[in-house]
Amino acid sequence: MNEKEVFMNGIKDVEMKSNWIRHVDTKFNILHILRSKKDLYKLLDNIEQYYKDMLITPPGPIDEKQSDDGEEFDKNHYGRYSQDFTGWHIKHAGGVINRVQCTSVLDVGCGMGSMVRGFLKNNVDIRGIDISNYSIDNCNKEIHKLVSHADIRKVDTLPKIKFDLVTCYNVLEHVSDPDIAIYNISNLTDKWIHTTVRDIRCLYPEDIQIFDPTLITGRSIKWWIGEFEKEGFDLVFDIDYTWLIFEPRFALMVTGCPVFQALFRKREGNEAV
Repeated sequence: MNEKEVFMNGIKDVEMKSNWIRHVDTKFNILHILRSKKDLYKLLDNIEQYYKDMLITPPGPIDEKQSDDGEEFDKNHYGRYSQDFTGWHIKHAGGVINRVQCTSVLDVGCGMGSMVRGFLKNNVDIRGIDISNYSIDNCNKEIHKLVSHADIRKVDTLPKIKFDLVTCYNVLEHVSDPDIAIYNISNLTDKWIHTTVRDIRCLYPEDIQIFDPTLITGRSIKWWIGEFEKEGFDLVFDIDYTWLIFEPRFALMVTGCPVFQALFRKREGNEAV
């Protein structure tokens, strides 16, 4: 029996037996076995209950402070992650563009600009912003004029125009005041948001310090979804662009770290997505 079959047998009817999470590899999108957003929310509630049942001290919100100038996002920080620009970035950008039919994109927390380059190769109007002076100053010369310094928490530093699509990949868990960040992201588009966020609450604190001390904000996946929906964006249940996986590195107890990628569409009246 493979990992997917084990997991599917373990949570039929979405009655979450959370210890089954340990059998899931990082390529398995759990949404493949769910039927609706209602099923997803039930699954997420059961994960929270698992934490409460299994841990002596259930993980609460993590709220550490972020610098005002992004000085922690320096050469050492970016050395922890691959900065290679590959065909994956071009393919990913192309897929999202085709899905939402956008012509303008803003990448929030663009870092060294790999996704900006991916969108550029797909011939859309792309801009990138980041709080890190290091990343902006050292990005590829191909996109040097397309990226700029900005703090997603501070409106006066942000673009004054709106975009068809705002992307924000693996950024929000690095940002203090996440509700303010999401509010500002939501005001940069009237159409689409595509984001990836990790629930770092189930990581060992000492491992966070070793792996990446800039991981400072921890919330449940359901909380992140709720904040975007509060700002008028509905989660799109599309398994190609919305997925939930469990990253096993630095996992607390038997679960992996929940990683959620989500496509949100601006709500129009009472229209359901």
